[in-house]
Amino acid sequence: VLEYAEQQGEFLQNFVASDGTTFEEISDIYNHYLYSKVPVTSTEAGQFLAIYDSFYKNARAYVGPWKYLLKFWAL
Repeated sequence: VLEYAEQQGEFLQNFVASDGTTFEEISDIYNHYLYSKVPVTSTEAGQFLAIYDSFYKNARAYVGPWKYLLKFWAL
């Protein structure tokens, strides 16, 4: 996940959450939880929700409404 975030850094700048959370920050939280098994804090959970809520809005703005409808809702 981190390698993907690093390789796609410029592209993923379009998908920053409304609270400023980036894909790289979410990747760090995911990897920390995955390997340490330490419970996710409420702040980290809030960051996940913020990126999830912002993703579709930012995706629609980035790819355009028609491609967005085709790619995300036609499946």
